[in-house]
Amino acid sequence: MRVLVTGGAGYVGSVSVERLVEAGHDVVVLDDLSTGHAAAVLPGVRLVAGSYGDETATAALLERERIEAILHCAARSLVGESIADPARYYRDNVAGGIALLDAARRAGVGRFVFSSTAAVYGIPDATPITEETHSGRSTRTAKRSEPSRAPWAGTARPTACAASRCATSTWPGRASATARSTNPRRT
Repeated sequence: MRVLVTGGAGYVGSVSVERLVEAGHDVVVLDDLSTGHAAAVLPGVRLVAGSYGDETATAALLERERIEAILHCAARSLVGESIADPARYYRDNVAGGIALLDAARRAGVGRFVFSSTAAVYGIPDATPITEETHSGRSTRTAKRSEPSRAPWAGTARPTACAASRCATSTWPGRASATARSTNPRRT
């Protein structure tokens, strides 16, 4: 299967790319490299520097690469930064996520996985951690908007959608070691 991994040069995205390649999938990474690193992308995997929020460019990439599925690992996720600039987080995470879903619909991509990690870190208000556990307004807005919009985005063509929450703080592998060594916030 041909899979686009947004944020594939980041910590979780690069490990996901590694696992997808090991499973025999053809992978393309779309990453703006604002927090990800090109060195974290496996050799032989195509890296496209750009934003998933650019609907026209993303739709063209999906069509050109004949993408069949999207694993969306890209998003702004720093809590302090989201409090200081919530509009940026809404614009990038929510509006950008909608642009990605619309690009997928336009390109006929029928499979979409929304991956979220950041909100599971830190000290929770309560345990066990559920979808209702307080995790900050900006990240909750994106989490609730994208997966709930995904079925609507697929009305012109059925779309298989899933949301994945990852709570693993370290994953073994070449890609995660590279991501950790090049990103001091992720050590």
